Amino acid sequence: MATGTKTQGTQLFKVASATTSVEITNIQGGSPPSPQSDDIEITDLSSTAKEYIQGLRDYGEASFEMNWDPANAVHQALQADYDAGTSREWLIGFS
Repeated sequence: MATGTKTQGTQLFKVASATTSVEITNIQGGSPPSPQSDDIEITDLSSTAKEYIQGLRDYGEASFEMNWDPANAVHQALQADYDAGTSREWLIGFS
């Protein structure tokens, strides 16, 4: 049986302040982040085989496709953030 992730109902939010987030509308699809971490070798002279521990986690990138509407106020704010080089925190609401 094939497995997958249900994406219908998934929401994307831009964090506007410590207490406010704004939903990004017209999202058509996307791919979630895929966390990864490097292995750190800790083999020493008493080891009988190579030994590793997990390094720092990199949470990767997520991408989303959307129908862009230049008249939409939320989309205009996204464009303004992009033009200004503003970094934002984001929230993904999985269904």
